Amino acid sequence: MRSIVDGYTPLGDDGLLVLRSRDVFTAFNPLLGTWSSSSVAFGVQINNPGPLLFDLMAMPVKLFGSGPGIAIGVGAMNAACLLAAAVIAHRVAGRIAFLLILLVGASFAWSMGSELIYDVWQPHSLLFPFFLLIVLAWSFAEGKLKALAWSIAVASLLIQTHLSYVYLAPLIILVGVFLYLWSQRAGFVAALGSLKRPVLWSVGVGIVLWAQPLWQQLHGPGESNMDRLIDAASGKYGSMPSFGTSLAVRFVGAVIALPPWILRSSFAESIPPLQIIDSSGNFLPVSGLPSLIISMLAIVLMMVLLLASAFSVRRLPTRGVLTSALLALSLLLLSVLTIKIMPIGPVDPAHQMRWLWPVGAFVIFSLLFRVFTLPAISRSAPWLVAALVAIVSLANLPTHVVAEGTVASRDATPSVRSMISQVEKLDNRGVLLFDPSTLRFAEPYSGPLLAALAEEGIRFVTANEPYVHQLGEGRRYRCVAQWGLPDNPSACGVSNTMSVVSGIEAYAVPDGSERVIFIPGLNRKESLQFRDAKRRLDEAGLKFDGYGQPVNVPGALSEVALRYRELQIQRDRDSVAVFLRPAS
Repeated sequence: MRSIVDGYTPLGDDGLLVLRSRDVFTAFNPLLGTWSSSSVAFGVQINNPGPLLFDLMAMPVKLFGSGPGIAIGVGAMNAACLLAAAVIAHRVAGRIAFLLILLVGASFAWSMGSELIYDVWQPHSLLFPFFLLIVLAWSFAEGKLKALAWSIAVASLLIQTHLSYVYLAPLIILVGVFLYLWSQRAGFVAALGSLKRPVLWSVGVGIVLWAQPLWQQLHGPGESNMDRLIDAASGKYGSMPSFGTSLAVRFVGAVIALPPWILRSSFAESIPPLQIIDSSGNFLPVSGLPSLIISMLAIVLMMVLLLASAFSVRRLPTRGVLTSALLALSLLLLSVLTIKIMPIGPVDPAHQMRWLWPVGAFVIFSLLFRVFTLPAISRSAPWLVAALVAIVSLANLPTHVVAEGTVASRDATPSVRSMISQVEKLDNRGVLLFDPSTLRFAEPYSGPLLAALAEEGIRFVTANEPYVHQLGEGRRYRCVAQWGLPDNPSACGVSNTMSVVSGIEAYAVPDGSERVIFIPGLNRKESLQFRDAKRRLDEAGLKFDGYGQPVNVPGALSEVALRYRELQIQRDRDSVAVFLRPAS
């Protein structure tokens, strides 16, 4: 509701996800997921394996529009996953399990903050589906065999949408299967036989959900993505440095085993912005994380508590306690293993391991489940946990912004809205050749602009390979390949080349270009204030650093310098222009 009332506008990569969701069932129907940033390190263009997230978001985007539609779609998916996890827990272990799942789910939602709950960016939008997968694995371990096919469905969504789940999701399913067979070891042969029908259903589900990537592999346009993924995993394109054991232990300790665990502030602070390696591939000292010793001790303590919970069922048997404790213990070990072998990406590592929060939620659930099923408090436990669920749910209502991922650019929202409201100025300009060479890293403008162009039916293509993989083969500039003509855009049906420029460069119009859309970051009054502050700083003989900020400011000019900095940041953040130049 908040997203609809506020007129939510997707920023940055979220705009590209909206665009591809709108492409479903059109001539640009996606067969693969988004372009993967691991392409930068491997030197080849790689997509995430499949389009299931686009398929899920297509209907709300088409029904309600780009902003509200994507927010409604992601919010509904997250709510459905949490409710499904709670219902499954109820079928496994009754009312207290139902309430505890709601409690830990609401708790890590509280940590994520208001906007990330409906943010479509993959590291955020997949957290509740991943939590559901963990609960499904627990359900299967407890003999709910229909959960296997559902696990395959959810794991397919995770793996197709983001490569960080490619090892973790299958391993969790295997742990659930192993725990089930172990619990049935007295009748092992019969237990194996009972898996026949669930496995057949799971294979069928897998074939259906992987049909689009398989079609792209065999018959689709462009290179085979699956082959490139396998080649990358096998080291054909060279090896990428991984995080290693020490950092893996420290990351897991910071999020799961040490305060504030999965509660508020953890999502923004437990994994601070880090540079792991330098440009030469050498590891750098890492600060901001707990030490290796502290992390190891905290993880060991958590494992001891889980083992104690598992062994307690001998004296205090309660259905689900043993398997939840063993699954949580396995999740701790798998988390360390996954991060240990995970390649270090080209950007901040936090987005590669957001799945630690659902893991932490289930670990806490397992421990609380044992506590609240003890005979001394089992009668009053449901009322107490229900009260906690109500409190945490109410705590989720006030707006709390965690400026992570695309949400970090939320201050640019007014400029983005103004830009896309003028997109009709690009209509009747023929086919546009999108040139991304002018884009800044992680800028919030180009994605929403391209999504708005697609929504208005304005045709555009690109010759940039990463963007071809992002926007789909149907938007590839095919001049030479298709007609065998010289690389002349106008001879290939392209009328104008389009570029998006943000920051101070948006104020200057390049020779031969037309500035079709311009949103200045400063209004007239602010521009006068900025020029006046710059004049006073210049008259004082101050020098400016490489970022244009004054240095060695005397106290008498501190307020002037502060206002200058504020306005400069606002100008660079909120100024954007869209340029066209005739194709030639």
